[in-house]
Amino acid sequence: CADRKPGLAGAASKAEGKGCRMARVAALLETLRDEPVEADGMASEEEVTCLQPNSRQLEEFVASMAVDAADAATWPVIYPGPGGHGLRFEASFQGGNLRRVRLESDGVVEVLLCGDTRRSYHCQSFCFDAIVDVPLTLRFRIVSFSKPGSTFTDGQRIVTRPEGMVAWRRDGHDYAYVPNRYTIGQRRRHYTLAFTLSLRAGRTRVAHFYPYLYGDVLQDLRRLGPSGDWLNVSDLGPTPGGRPLLMLTITDFEVAQAIEGPDVRPHIVISARVHPGEVPASFMMRGALELLLSDAEEARDLRRRFVFVALPMLNPDGVAAGNGRANGAGLDLNRCWERPPEGSEIVAARRALQELCASPGGVLAYLDLHAHSRRHGAFTLSNPSTQALPDLLAEMDDGVFDRKQCVFSYNKSKRGSARCVVWRDLGVKHSHTVEATYAALPGRKHLVTPRDLSELGQNLVRGCAKLG
Repeated sequence: CADRKPGLAGAASKAEGKGCRMARVAALLETLRDEPVEADGMASEEEVTCLQPNSRQLEEFVASMAVDAADAATWPVIYPGPGGHGLRFEASFQGGNLRRVRLESDGVVEVLLCGDTRRSYHCQSFCFDAIVDVPLTLRFRIVSFSKPGSTFTDGQRIVTRPEGMVAWRRDGHDYAYVPNRYTIGQRRRHYTLAFTLSLRAGRTRVAHFYPYLYGDVLQDLRRLGPSGDWLNVSDLGPTPGGRPLLMLTITDFEVAQAIEGPDVRPHIVISARVHPGEVPASFMMRGALELLLSDAEEARDLRRRFVFVALPMLNPDGVAAGNGRANGAGLDLNRCWERPPEGSEIVAARRALQELCASPGGVLAYLDLHAHSRRHGAFTLSNPSTQALPDLLAEMDDGVFDRKQCVFSYNKSKRGSARCVVWRDLGVKHSHTVEATYAALPGRKHLVTPRDLSELGQNLVRGCAKLG
């Protein structure tokens, strides 16, 4: 029993007894240890109003264009190093991303982020600690963004967590997002995100969005641990960095045992965090798991009718490194599903999907969860003539999903993405990328919370089930 390597679903899972499977899953989750970023497993659920555009946009643009490279070279370097002027910075933890901090003037720091592993770009997400000796109001200018637009000009705010506090909160004021004159590597066009924080004495963690690491996946699975026989955990790894690549099979295994002959129940597959910086994807996945692993009648009915397969973190190496899009080898894993590089995470993920598609029940729907830095709400990037699921989600009217933003297309630039390959090569009609905001709900009155995204994740499950 303890030596059995779990299969995907169906016959392999049927061969494993209930007690054996439940004991092995519990032992595996106890063995796998990684530090979560959320001490209590939950982020702050405060409702935060969108900030209105402010006059600092023009002021920041003028300041950005006035920077002289020779003068900037004389600014004191606060990080890397021991710090100075009552300031220190650190980012030597999982998910940390910080390359250099210079003191531009009293109360103003210039921040340069790391590019992705083996790349000089995709500096989009960030997480670092700011340590101050006394309470301080500090202006941050993060100069390494590469996208010409951002929802930071339309209400978005970063999150902070002072040392000793449990919950993260939206923070900062006087936001601006403007072009600058920096050249980083071969890229000439860069943008500055500027904001002001009032820091209390001590350490404050500063992040682009509510963080969620591999340890949080494990913590969620322990918190949601089922009381019955409806979870199987497989390790498709190791990843190039040596980490487990978890695949969860969630279904009523007693139904599977009772079926004579092959299990013809359809599979619904959901994956997240192939782009490691797109944290909202993990909160959608959390919501899906909260529904599917519960003991509610709705969940029991779903597990009787379907076999759900979840890949909760497709790129754990990239998440740990603080990357925006790449894995530990510098690959954009959502552009190589057509021909996965040997040894990459997508080799294992695609093989698993191919096996599921070839099973008697096949795959009814595949959702790849992402986040979008320049739009509000949530929407799908879908293939041609696949409007059924977006239409069902629109009918649920959850306040997050925005049907008007959905796109139905197939083009060469996306042909190596998961949703295109699973649709075109594996024959799954309902194959979608789901994009969720870091910023506001569609009405732009309030900023999105982890709970909003979790509720959307539950509705994604409900919508897929209605397809069958």
